[in-house]
Amino acid sequence: MASSPPRTASASWHGGGAAGSSGEGGSWSELRILELGSGTGWLALRLAQLGAHVTATDRSGPSVLLRRNVMRNQE
Repeated sequence: MASSPPRTASASWHGGGAAGSSGEGGSWSELRILELGSGTGWLALRLAQLGAHVTATDRSGPSVLLRRNVMRNQE
């Protein structure tokens, strides 16, 4: 039986991990980033921690998870 693909906003993609881990050292504060389909918000939060100005968006269902993760990281 074939496995089903991951549900929306339930997985962090490899590209996001690579982008988030390569952030050390650069001048991220000069970058403005628009992330479409943010899902869990992991990459947007990581890039914001590095100093980038990030706008993260997703559909209405996953955006609830995104909003919750952003709020938890502001505490």
